[in-house]
Amino acid sequence: MTTAIINLDIINEITHKNGKLAGYVDRIQSENIIEHINRINQWARGKEYLVINVKVGFNSHYQQSSK
Repeated sequence: MTTAIINLDIINEITHKNGKLAGYVDRIQSENIIEHINRINQWARGKEYLVINVKVGFNSHYQQSSK
Protein backbone atom coordinates (compact mmCIF):
# COMPACT_ATOMS: atom_id res chain seq x y z
CA MET A 1 0.00 0.00 0.00
CA THR A 2 1.40 3.40 -0.97
CA THR A 3 -1.53 5.74 -0.35
CA ALA A 4 -3.19 6.81 2.88
CA ILE A 5 -5.60 9.53 3.98
CA ILE A 6 -4.80 11.10 7.34
CA ASN A 7 -7.57 12.95 9.19
CA LEU A 8 -6.39 15.22 12.01
CA ASP A 9 -8.49 16.40 14.94
CA ILE A 10 -11.96 15.73 13.58
CA ILE A 11 -13.42 15.74 17.10
CA ASN A 12 -16.54 17.41 18.47
CA GLU A 13 -14.55 19.71 20.76
CA ILE A 14 -13.16 21.39 17.63
CA THR A 15 -15.87 20.88 15.00
CA HIS A 16 -19.10 21.34 17.00
CA LYS A 17 -20.49 24.75 17.94
CA ASN A 18 -20.61 23.75 21.62
CA GLY A 19 -17.07 22.37 21.62
CA LYS A 20 -14.51 23.81 24.01
CA LEU A 21 -12.09 24.55 21.13
CA ALA A 22 -14.64 25.56 18.51
CA GLY A 23 -12.88 28.52 16.92
CA TYR A 24 -13.65 27.64 13.29
CA VAL A 25 -17.13 26.14 13.44
CA ASP A 26 -18.64 28.72 11.08
CA ARG A 27 -16.03 27.95 8.42
CA ILE A 28 -16.34 24.18 8.97
CA GLN A 29 -20.09 24.44 8.44
CA SER A 30 -20.13 27.00 5.61
CA GLU A 31 -17.56 25.08 3.56
CA ASN A 32 -19.08 21.65 4.34
CA ILE A 33 -15.73 20.41 5.63
CA ILE A 34 -17.12 17.33 7.44
CA GLU A 35 -19.06 16.27 4.35
CA HIS A 36 -15.93 16.66 2.21
CA ILE A 37 -13.90 14.61 4.68
CA ASN A 38 -16.54 11.88 4.70
CA ARG A 39 -16.60 11.81 0.89
CA ILE A 40 -12.80 11.58 0.65
CA ASN A 41 -12.72 8.80 3.25
CA GLN A 42 -15.42 6.85 1.40
CA TRP A 43 -13.49 7.26 -1.87
CA ALA A 44 -10.24 6.13 -0.22
CA ARG A 45 -11.84 3.07 1.34
CA GLY A 46 -13.34 2.19 -2.03
CA LYS A 47 -9.79 2.21 -3.42
CA GLU A 48 -8.66 0.14 -0.42
CA TYR A 49 -6.40 2.96 0.76
CA LEU A 50 -5.53 3.22 4.41
CA VAL A 51 -7.60 5.83 6.32
CA ILE A 52 -5.97 7.08 9.51
CA ASN A 53 -7.83 9.18 12.09
CA VAL A 54 -5.54 11.04 14.48
CA LYS A 55 -7.06 12.45 17.64
CA VAL A 56 -4.98 14.91 19.59
CA GLY A 57 -5.91 14.52 23.23
CA PHE A 58 -6.03 17.09 26.00
CA ASN A 59 -6.60 16.81 29.73
CA SER A 60 -10.02 17.81 31.05
CA HIS A 61 -8.94 21.45 31.51
CA TYR A 62 -7.56 21.81 27.94
CA GLN A 63 -4.40 23.45 29.29
CA GLN A 64 -2.33 22.07 26.37
CA SER A 65 -4.54 23.62 23.71
CA SER A 66 -3.27 26.56 21.69
CA LYS A 67 -6.34 28.80 21.95
